[in-house]
Amino acid sequence: MTHRSRILSALRHEPLDGIPWVPRLDLWYNAHRYRGTLPELWCDASLMDIAADLGVGYHAVVPNFLDTEEPDEACDRLLGIEHVANQPYRVRFRRTERLVERRGDEARVTYRTPVGSVSGVLRHDEAMRRDGITIMAVTERVVKSAEDLEVIGSIFEDLEVEADESRYRALCEEVGEAGLVVGFGGVAASPVHHLLKELVPYDQFYFELHDHPERIAEVARRMEGYYEATLEACARSSAEVVLFGANYDLMLTPPSVFEPHILPTLGRWA
Repeated sequence: MTHRSRILSALRHEPLDGIPWVPRLDLWYNAHRYRGTLPELWCDASLMDIAADLGVGYHAVVPNFLDTEEPDEACDRLLGIEHVANQPYRVRFRRTERLVERRGDEARVTYRTPVGSVSGVLRHDEAMRRDGITIMAVTERVVKSAEDLEVIGSIFEDLEVEADESRYRALCEEVGEAGLVVGFGGVAASPVHHLLKELVPYDQFYFELHDHPERIAEVARRMEGYYEATLEACARSSAEVVLFGANYDLMLTPPSVFEPHILPTLGRWA
């Protein structure tokens, strides 16, 4: 069996010839390649070459978040929106204007809409590069007031999701039978989780949810169209496995939040 067929057989509860072994090595590889400290045997090797030498599967689940077609697209990390290679759809703004101002390792990103603007700051510094990290850190979130929630609702209603597997299929061809390319649906598990995880400071979110639940409910409602569009694109794609939802637990998203605000969306995707 190939690594890909072994993974699929395990997921389908079918007979297989061994346990799939697909270690995630991208952070190790990125870090040592950047530092110039890869083992001599692999100094010019790709990560796929190294996985083949080790006899393990190639991990194709968590993407390189900086691998976007346009450099500024990576800055939409500030909105919790990605433009990565294993994503079977494209996301574009219709009217929203994205402005990126770079200063060294930081980027201030402003989104202008007909109802106002929001901005925040991303950071990708030398320490992160040396550690192989490709996902930028959000050092200033875009939502700072109730008025900003109105702008967020406008931005998400403005998003256009287009089914497009061109980059996903190219990655599948590159990986071949060495692993299973998992389609990237998104890591926020619902609109409300998206607000908590990506857009609103943690404490501010819970104050807002307690004091003004109607505000959270309204902006979440306005984000639903984006979630439905990405779900449809992933469901209609050729991806056999899709990653959707991560980073929720008993402490950050207790049952009182998880059950009404996250579980229904997870169930719909499942």
